[in-house]
Amino acid sequence: MLSDQDREDILADAHDPKRRRSFADSRRRAIAPMTWAEYFIFLRTTQNLFGLTSKPHKIIGENFKL
Repeated sequence: MLSDQDREDILADAHDPKRRRSFADSRRRAIAPMTWAEYFIFLRTTQNLFGLTSKPHKIIGENFKL
């Protein structure tokens, strides 16, 4: 179920022509196939949103298990 605020937001989006165009453009982009280059760019920008959770480190030694 939607909260009252969610309902108001949805109605505001429906009445705003700019937001309606944005949703329509997003829908078209979601349907269109993506090239590998576009996909990797998407992954890179998505990773930038969340950042690194742990710093990369180098595994040192000869006896380690994967």
